[in-house]
Parts: sequence; structure tokens; C-alpha cells
Amino acid sequence: MKAKYFTKQGDIIQYYHKSFIWAGIKSVYSIVLNDSTWIIGTSSTIDSWMDNWTGMGMISIILALSHLP
Repeated sequence: MKAKYFTKQGDIIQYYHKSFIWAGIKSVYSIVLNDSTWIIGTSSTIDSWMDNWTGMGMISIILALSHLP
């Protein structure tokens, strides 16, 4: 399905594709993309204190800095 509706770069195609569901996919794609989260399994390789999973830096440093005057 990805090859049919998305470019090689991962962007949704803008041209018409003969499909009864295509109009519905295009109308909700940005909503789904913006309001979705990833489920990452058992977290055995994830260090929630040291990995930059927020995009703002390590949580351990962010929390330590928030206590500074």
C-alpha cells in the first residue's frame, strides 16, 4: 500500500489514483500523521532517561536543569 500511495521519500502522492478509498486517505492523512504515536515494543533497548526521545535532549538533563534557580 505504501508504494501505491506514497513517494519514495515517504510523502503522500498528490495526483489522482484510481481508488474508491483514496479521497478518504488524503483527507485524514495529515490528521493521523500529526496525532499518532509510536509503540516501541518491550523497551529493552530504550533508556528513557538517557535517550533523546523527546527531541529536546535527555530527560535526565532536562529535569536536572529545571531545578536550577
